[in-house]
Amino acid sequence: MMALHCVMFICLVIGIAQITDALLCYQCAISGADRPCITDMSGFYNTSLKLTKKYFKDCTATNPHWDRCVIETAESGGIITLFNRDCHDGLNFTEGFDDPKFRNLPANNYTTCVQKNLLGKLVCYTFCATDFCNGPQPPPTKTCNETELEYGDVCGATAMTAYGVQGLLCFVLAAFVSIHAVLGGAS
Repeated sequence: MMALHCVMFICLVIGIAQITDALLCYQCAISGADRPCITDMSGFYNTSLKLTKKYFKDCTATNPHWDRCVIETAESGGIITLFNRDCHDGLNFTEGFDDPKFRNLPANNYTTCVQKNLLGKLVCYTFCATDFCNGPQPPPTKTCNETELEYGDVCGATAMTAYGVQGLLCFVLAAFVSIHAVLGGAS
């Protein structure tokens, strides 16, 4: 029974540590053939558990106006030319990546894309406002195509977040300790 109380205390401490005023986002960018910012799943996972600071950024401490995480992408001819995970204020955009359709986008983890020129440059932004929400995402439930992009169609996916993983780990650990206590008490 004492072990169960210890596990519950540890889970409570982990939960309280998650409740802060700081917004934590993944930070990385690629603009060439090197793709760890897209494909390094173990790096993102370890960062979300705070085992490493490889992709870690405390947005609030860096700039108090940054109130959301972002994934910014650019494609040309179907090839990713820029992929950026970072913090953002939702107001100031990089030159060449700005568009009126990006103004006042909610931080709801939906992706909005715009065709920027006749050469086929596609620019997309995804904003979200919870810790590490700009992490790896499952495939969108809807694929944007050029016809939809003329109207600024929205495509979305839900990010994997660390809090759900830690909550699940605490649940599994507590269940294991409970089962062990029951089996140990029965003998």
